[in-house]
Amino acid sequence: FGDSNFKNVIFDLSKVAKLYVYLPTIVRKDYEFKLKSLLDFAKSNFDISGIVVSNLSQFDLCHDLEIISNYTLNLYNSFSAEVLSDLGAKTITLSPELDRKTVEAFPNMNNELIVYGYIPVMNMNYCPFGKSNKCHKDCKKQCLYSSIIYLKDRFGAKYRVFLDNSQTITTIFNSKPLSVNFSDFNISSARFDFLDETILEINNIVSTLK
Repeated sequence: FGDSNFKNVIFDLSKVAKLYVYLPTIVRKDYEFKLKSLLDFAKSNFDISGIVVSNLSQFDLCHDLEIISNYTLNLYNSFSAEVLSDLGAKTITLSPELDRKTVEAFPNMNNELIVYGYIPVMNMNYCPFGKSNKCHKDCKKQCLYSSIIYLKDRFGAKYRVFLDNSQTITTIFNSKPLSVNFSDFNISSARFDFLDETILEINNIVSTLK
């Protein structure tokens, strides 16, 4: 929402769908003020319906917005669902680690289930390339634009690596996407997580929604 390159795309999306601000799992102490400023900017300039909170401390940012609790809050049972609901969560995203039997037995409390997407396998509180590339003191974000970065294991599987240069946070995604046939599940909404769509691809999604 703070990237001017996406301004027109966001306006187009707001005409055909509800918009939610997705907050990062890790928020450094020195980034909290910037995050609040970006959230205020998004609320002032776009038609924002709600916010996806990824850790408990973010509930304090959501005074006048609909709250969706992210799967990173590790929702495994009805007790934790009730606690999140009491904190103000309207929709609760179930943990992707739950098996089918547990999901089907879960009480219907506006439950959301991730049915497609690459799930993070690790969040690191630093950039592994800053030291090797000797750019940690003068980061120009070249690694974000020049190449696709991944880790390859001994079986040849590739795990995408995404860098958050604003906070020096690194996220490693699974090599295979989660894919679930959700038609028989007792859920209120199905969620699709797209890894790194370009502006062109997002425009195509907007056209499809229209």
